[in-house]
Amino acid sequence: MLKIGLQGASGRMGQEIIRLAEEMSDLKISSTIDPYGKTSARRIEDVDPDSLDGVIDFSSPKASLSLARWCVKNKKFLVCGTTGISRPQIRALQGVGRKVPVLWAANMSLGVVALKKALSAMPILEGYDFQIEEIHHRHKKDNPSGTALALQNELSQVLGKRLPPPMAIRGGGIRGIHRVLNGGLHRFWFSDASVVNAVS
Repeated sequence: MLKIGLQGASGRMGQEIIRLAEEMSDLKISSTIDPYGKTSARRIEDVDPDSLDGVIDFSSPKASLSLARWCVKNKKFLVCGTTGISRPQIRALQGVGRKVPVLWAANMSLGVVALKKALSAMPILEGYDFQIEEIHHRHKKDNPSGTALALQNELSQVLGKRLPPPMAIRGGGIRGIHRVLNGGLHRFWFSDASVVNAVS
């Protein structure tokens, strides 16, 4: 059985991972780490490395980098879904990944993975305008989301041009909606537009 530490256990994703882990026979959450809420440890440094095979992390950029250093020191794998990570911090995680296994993604949703692949078809819309839009629950801290920024970066590279900043909407309990809006203006002032969606 795989023994996992969960950093960010008190958050929405942390609670969802705990719920899913309870349904699995080959994985056990051995330690929950969070400075807030009722968890088995406040910091990863308070956890016995021998009690874990690796760590899942949905916390904050600062806490994620501290955890990454701990994983290198103790030779543990890291699965990180923390958003709001800057490019220098991503490069730091890439450095950690050369020493221990690391999987980081701004969004783990299969819908978002499919959406990113669909962006490769966007250059056929020559002369179109593009806009990334994302909607999240009121408690979402990063604005715009890491997923929206990743989509914008991917689409900018595919199109070979800069795009306007992502539009971000916060409200209620919406889990996450990401949209790539595109619109073109043709002869005789006829316009058309389409939306590519991913719900996470």
